Amino acid sequence: RRIQTLAREAGRDPKAITMSLRVPMDVRPRQAKAPAGERPMFQGTADQVAADIRAYAEVGVTHFVFDSAHQELDAVLTNLDRFAKDVMPAFDARAKKSAKKARPAARTTARKARGKR
Repeated sequence: RRIQTLAREAGRDPKAITMSLRVPMDVRPRQAKAPAGERPMFQGTADQVAADIRAYAEVGVTHFVFDSAHQELDAVLTNLDRFAKDVMPAFDARAKKSAKKARPAARTTARKARGKR
């Protein structure tokens, strides 16, 4: 709301401002043990990550840029696959179709990156 107020005060249309957020994201398997301490936002089970997205969307964020919380390609692709299959369907029926396509495409990309065909 503060940004909306400042935009109005500056003579700008608050709706013309795109609210975006860039954060590390890690969708953990349900069976994975949670790390000790407070859970970082956008890192946890699919339900937790979906709840984090909803919380930020409620305050006006419309674009999310997720950085990988992993360094190894296989782990990055597995995380993206888990996001596509387990988080996105909570937001859009079209995501179910994308999730089905994501798995084979992600594996093919990983094999090509490692020099395998």
